[in-house]
Amino acid sequence: MTRPPPLAAPTCRARAAALLVTLCTTATLASSPCAVAGPREARERWREAQALDGAPWRERVAAFRAVRREAGATDPYGARALAAEARALREGGRVAVAAAAEAQAATRGPWRDPDRLAHALTAARALGAEEDATGAEAWFVEVVEAGGATTPARTGPALEGLGRLAADRGDEGALAALVERADRLVPDRVDTRLVLRDRLGMRALRRGDRPGAERMLAAQRRLYALARREGGLLERIASRAWLSLALPPALDAR
Repeated sequence: MTRPPPLAAPTCRARAAALLVTLCTTATLASSPCAVAGPREARERWREAQALDGAPWRERVAAFRAVRREAGATDPYGARALAAEARALREGGRVAVAAAAEAQAATRGPWRDPDRLAHALTAARALGAEEDATGAEAWFVEVVEAGGATTPARTGPALEGLGRLAADRGDEGALAALVERADRLVPDRVDTRLVLRDRLGMRALRRGDRPGAERMLAAQRRLYALARREGGLLERIASRAWLSLALPPALDAR
């Protein structure tokens, strides 16, 4: 199946590639990976890097880059090493370069591979934390498009991320569409469905549409009641999500 391009992904990936030049050429760290050996060598370098847990961040970055020197383009150890390298770089205060590594990790692997989607979700969150809404949206969209109903553990948080971006720009139409999409794609992600309704209800309340906000609260209560009747894990997830909602206390206070 042909892999569809995600929204704004060329811009996002171009930015990642440019930052990755810095990642691979920083003089204070190891030289950039250029040679490719094979999976056995990559596994060996990975074990060596894993043994450095607790070592200074620069030493761990160098070790993970050694993994990447040995890994081929489709070797999962390459993506794992990039993600681990990003964590070490972030620990060392190299935030922009860490985000580039996370984004680059998200470009590796099959279109629907759960590991790749996890890297894409991490990249989206990192860009969102840096207030790069365009870059964050590109990766959130890619996770939703690639994962869909088959990876609710990735799709749910990505839909929530898109909901936050839509709320920040005041796009109630996009929020309403996300509510419907979450109901269809991830029906068991009660937390995601509650949060998206919360954002839509809060937007209505802020513009003075109390009846619209109350309709969203009623929908939240119905969803919560269904989860409680199911019991077990679904009820626990719904209960945790309910405590974080803004709409119920906001309506009670007015």
